[in-house]
Amino acid sequence: MTLVVVCFLHLGIGCYLLTKNELISPDRRWTAVSDVQECPNPLTTFVPAGVEIVSNTNPRHRARILDVDIGSEDERPRVSWTASNVLRITVPNRSDLYVVRRNYQGVWIDLRFDPDDRAARDTWLKENNMQPDPLEK
Repeated sequence: MTLVVVCFLHLGIGCYLLTKNELISPDRRWTAVSDVQECPNPLTTFVPAGVEIVSNTNPRHRARILDVDIGSEDERPRVSWTASNVLRITVPNRSDLYVVRRNYQGVWIDLRFDPDDRAARDTWLKENNMQPDPLEK
C-alpha cells in the first residue's frame, strides 16, 4: 500500500521539503519516506531528493538514508519493502548519489540502480569526473 502525502517542511531561503510518499514496512514498525526539496528557482536544473526511515513506535527514531540529485519526477528514488527489515531503494544509474547509511536499527538498505549496469554507471561517473559514493557498493 502506498500512501501519497503532501507535507511541507520549511528549509529556509525559500526552499521546502515536500514528502512525496510514505510506505509502511510489512511488520508496521517502520515508515520509509521519500521526499524532494522544492526551491522556487527557475535556473535550477536538478532537485535534491531523498529517503529516510521513521520508527512508527517512536517517531524520534528517524534516519536519513540517502540523497540524490534528480532532473525530473521520474528520477525520484523508488522504495519498496522486500522484508520487514529490508528496504529496497532504486535510483537512476546516472545519478549523483550521497548514501548516508546502509542500515539503521536492524533495517538493512538494499540499494539498486536502474538499469542495473555497473559498467555503465562507472563510465558515467568517469565522464562526469565523479567517484562512486563509498557506501553505494
